Amino acid sequence: MSARPDRERRAPGRWFGELTGRHVFAMIAGFFLLVFAVNGVFIYVSLSSHPGTTARDAYREGLEYNRVLERAARQQALGWRAEVLQEGGTVRLSVRDAAGAAVRGLVGSVHAGRPASDAQDRTLATVETVPGTYEAEGPPFGPGRWTVVFEMRDGAGRRFRAEEGVLVRR
Repeated sequence: MSARPDRERRAPGRWFGELTGRHVFAMIAGFFLLVFAVNGVFIYVSLSSHPGTTARDAYREGLEYNRVLERAARQQALGWRAEVLQEGGTVRLSVRDAAGAAVRGLVGSVHAGRPASDAQDRTLATVETVPGTYEAEGPPFGPGRWTVVFEMRDGAGRRFRAEEGVLVRR
């Protein structure tokens, strides 16, 4: 016997009484409120972090792609070959023509940055140290993958672009 005879004994699993339409509505509303709250957290985190694009105007760059292909074809017709080396904070470009002779008198700059972020990007001026070899010096590159892009031009206005992925180890 129980100490309180006026209370009826409930079956296990029936502690909250009968399931009504209000209970079902509250459960569905609670579920969707939880989904909205989690989505709100995800939206906040995604908007407060890196946007994922490093191009200032990716749409316009996409429209300009035919010009990029034309420049690449003109560069390939020159027959120039490039070798990019990185050491500490120095990036070196060695340019040879189709005959293997050093290409002298180029002027330009080098842009170095991480492939996935523009937070550590840097642009450095180049100096011809040895005939056909151009160097740019700046702060040391941190460990990881970098993309190095040389944009050079000779006295005749011909452009030369060399892009190389560099892996810096500790």
